[in-house]
Amino acid sequence: MMKPGKKSRRLIPLLYAGMLLITCGFLLFRLNTPRRVMVVENGTARWIETARIRVDSILREARIELRVEDHLFPNKAYWASESVPIRINQQKRVTLDDRGEWSVFATHENLVGNMLLDAGRKLYPDDRLFWNNIMIEPSMGLGNFRILQFQIRAVHQFKLITDGTSETLSFADTAGTVKEALRLAKVDIAPQQRITPPNSSPFEDGMVIKLFTPRPLAVSIAGRETVVDGYGSTVGEALMNAGLPLSGWDKSVPAEDAPLPADGRIEIIHVQQQTNLKLQSVPFKTQWNPDDSRTLDDNQIQSSGRNGIQGTVQQVRFENGVQLVDETLPERVFVSPTNAVGTYGTRVETQTIQTADGPLEYWRAIPVYATSYSPCRSGVPQCVNGTASGMKVDIGVIAVDRAWYGLTAGMRVYVPDYGIATIGDTGRSATADHRWIDLAYNDENFVPWSRNTTLYFLTPIPADIP
Repeated sequence: MMKPGKKSRRLIPLLYAGMLLITCGFLLFRLNTPRRVMVVENGTARWIETARIRVDSILREARIELRVEDHLFPNKAYWASESVPIRINQQKRVTLDDRGEWSVFATHENLVGNMLLDAGRKLYPDDRLFWNNIMIEPSMGLGNFRILQFQIRAVHQFKLITDGTSETLSFADTAGTVKEALRLAKVDIAPQQRITPPNSSPFEDGMVIKLFTPRPLAVSIAGRETVVDGYGSTVGEALMNAGLPLSGWDKSVPAEDAPLPADGRIEIIHVQQQTNLKLQSVPFKTQWNPDDSRTLDDNQIQSSGRNGIQGTVQQVRFENGVQLVDETLPERVFVSPTNAVGTYGTRVETQTIQTADGPLEYWRAIPVYATSYSPCRSGVPQCVNGTASGMKVDIGVIAVDRAWYGLTAGMRVYVPDYGIATIGDTGRSATADHRWIDLAYNDENFVPWSRNTTLYFLTPIPADIP
């Protein structure tokens, strides 16, 4: 008699074998039972009834051909299930015409916008996308086509004014001329209508194109009337398009910016405006400022001056050759003078000059032009012996002009080759230059002078230095 424990151990292998048979039977049943598998091909989904297990077997059964460059998920050896779709994205070859720039690229995307992103091209609001010259949206799916051609064109706009009525038109294409733009915008043009600018003009985005229907206009100029065809929304436009533009001061009745009159009658008035100027210079002045750091007669201009302009304006107006207005405006300054600014030295320094009379101390030296005179050589018919100071005309007296005499009368001076003298007479320079002296002689010892020299003012220094 066997023990119970040994019998139980003999039953365990039988139990495992039975369970294995049951599992294999279940698997065979499942594998041979048809099921639904989703296949997403180029973005389009469909269900397939199949008893196949591997992805490649399911695709062969569904007669779906794959190329090496196509994308597949999951891979061919994967055991398909109802919960995992099989996704296939075929490779497409795309030719892109981007506003005249051509490129070719490959993509596995199915939506048109994503295809362009694969090529690095993002669409903007003013872009229009065409597929074989048919405008499409970027969200359109074209995954079932392996070869595609796209065109990207910008939207162009222009303002069309037809006999004064304005509208904005647009088209998505390339237009080189005004004529092409009107054709692409589907604008109907009557044979008698006129286009401005002309058909052959280059098209520019945003430009204004005017379309005119002709009107007969009776244009009167200085009493003579001419009938012309007028094109335009205003009087000025119509006259310009008729070859009778207003220019300069010309005017019209009705006015240039008025709409065309209902009766078509326009008068042109040719206006001439003459402006005559009578101008004269306004001399500038120099503002002198003292400078203690500079020696006497060391002067310098800090900023230069500029003369101004003043005068009168005469205006004469003619209309059709008839003078209507002649007016002279009050005199006024057109350009104000700009005064110069300078500095003059005020520091006095005494110096010494060696002369035939010995060393002389002086406090000022001025370059001058010297002439000479005597009682009977004074430039007047009679002989004159007196001077402005009451001194006798003789060696030792010097004459200066009146502007200097009032400042320097009685001062002791020295002139090389003449000697020491006193300013005691007045005269008039032939060159109207203040830097002039006239050296006095008696008639017996007269010496003619006509040269440049130096006038030395001798010490003592006066209290008031001119």
